[in-house]
Amino acid sequence: MPKAKAKSHASVSIRMPAELKNSLEDYVTEHECNSMSEAIIAILVEKLNPPIPGLCWPCNYQNPVDARYCCQCGKKLQDD
Repeated sequence: MPKAKAKSHASVSIRMPAELKNSLEDYVTEHECNSMSEAIIAILVEKLNPPIPGLCWPCNYQNPVDARYCCQCGKKLQDD
């Protein structure tokens, strides 16, 4: 029986306004995302899930509610 050919992932190019592109690039840099696609997914997750006080988004460590910086990775926690 012949083996199925592995599917390759195609790259998608989307036209977007310069302001949106710049904002996404800033988000990618600020949140250390690997790509604009990852940034878009992260933004959607943030919008659909309310922030948990003290939770560090990059490393997922649960800090005390009044912490300003993550006790594990040192990143600044989001202001509510």
